[in-house]
Amino acid sequence: MLQPHPLSNHNLFASHNLEETCHRIGDFLWPHRMQVLSGGDSVTTRLDGIRLDSVELFCLEYGAEVQLEPGEINDFYLVQTTLSGTGLVVNGNRRANTAAGMTTVVSPSEPTTTRMDASCRRLILRVRRDLVENRLSRLLNREMKAPLLFDLELSHQSEAGAAWLRTLDYLCQQYQCHDASLGSDPIRHQFAELLIAQLINTQPHNYSDQLRQSAPVALPCHVRRARDFIDANLSDTLMLADLADIVGVSARTLQNGFQRFLELSPTEYIREQRLQRAHLELKRADPASAKVTDILLSVGIGNQGRFAQIYKRRYGCLPSQTLSGAEYP
Repeated sequence: MLQPHPLSNHNLFASHNLEETCHRIGDFLWPHRMQVLSGGDSVTTRLDGIRLDSVELFCLEYGAEVQLEPGEINDFYLVQTTLSGTGLVVNGNRRANTAAGMTTVVSPSEPTTTRMDASCRRLILRVRRDLVENRLSRLLNREMKAPLLFDLELSHQSEAGAAWLRTLDYLCQQYQCHDASLGSDPIRHQFAELLIAQLINTQPHNYSDQLRQSAPVALPCHVRRARDFIDANLSDTLMLADLADIVGVSARTLQNGFQRFLELSPTEYIREQRLQRAHLELKRADPASAKVTDILLSVGIGNQGRFAQIYKRRYGCLPSQTLSGAEYP
């Protein structure tokens, strides 16, 4: 079982000030509104945490009964394991009462509210959405048609829940030891890959049935080569005829291969990859110096007006709002 304070040697922040707490937790985890439900504005906040390559693991407590309203968390999956106390997690139209040992998986693009009582302490894994979805797409050998939505609850009494707790316990114990070798990039990367793979393959979601089907057929060479070329050259003008020449097949053969094995035409695949890459680059960019136009051109997007409409349907905001950091309610 996880220790009560599993990352205590990696403190990031502590405060009794409500306004400072809301601001700093927003910087580390997600922008949100915060309300103390127990009366007054007294908190005893502590945040510990470590970064494992592309994922982050935090331990959070407030020492007061609080309600957090981050709205739609567009860019991350949040896997929250309650270590002590009780609380509530609402994700879309689903809700779960939490107690020690209970894990919840909050999926992005669903309105979210969470409560924690005064004794509640949670271990929170924050995983980038694009990494999880790209991993799933590779396992399926095709692009996803709908957002990936995990079941909200994961009980420690289930086999999958017990395995998840053992993995978290192992990682926390390793990093509590302050072993310098664990700071190396290859080790952090392997730990991150383990967590993402375990999440996709053990926690039920709306693609689980497809993953449980017979092993996916390996992509034909020409489809794989074309896909990899597209991924590496999104800033270029990519035409079907040129792609077909590069991989040595006819345009019709390439079109049929993409449709059969990726369930997208080459044009649809290019559009989807540019959309994801643009969102990632907008999130990474410095709003003080970067321009939306330059970022979109860098991933091959010419018709920026039409793209903005597609972008807003996917992410709920305009590209300029993502760049400025104003996409959260």
